[in-house]
Amino acid sequence: MTPRSPPPFPEALDTIRAGCTACIVDAQVAGEVEADAAAAAALGAYFCAVVEGMGAIGRVGTSRAALLQVGIASLAALPITPLGEEHLRTTDRPWD
Repeated sequence: MTPRSPPPFPEALDTIRAGCTACIVDAQVAGEVEADAAAAAALGAYFCAVVEGMGAIGRVGTSRAALLQVGIASLAALPITPLGEEHLRTTDRPWD
């Protein structure tokens, strides 16, 4: 079996963006994120940029603590509901 090469960079970014958007839509359906459907795609693109940016700065030696701060700060862009806040504070459910 011949190993597959990774997808072209724009395609890979689109895959990440689509995954982020799907997670946001799932959270909207669950009532964990405000149900503004128009914002889901924009937020998906935003989180794709955050993830890729964190990868870039991580590769040049940014500390784990600094990366965690970036990740936590990025959540401020997400309109999390009180139910979502409650779920973020628990570990008693599957987060897959």
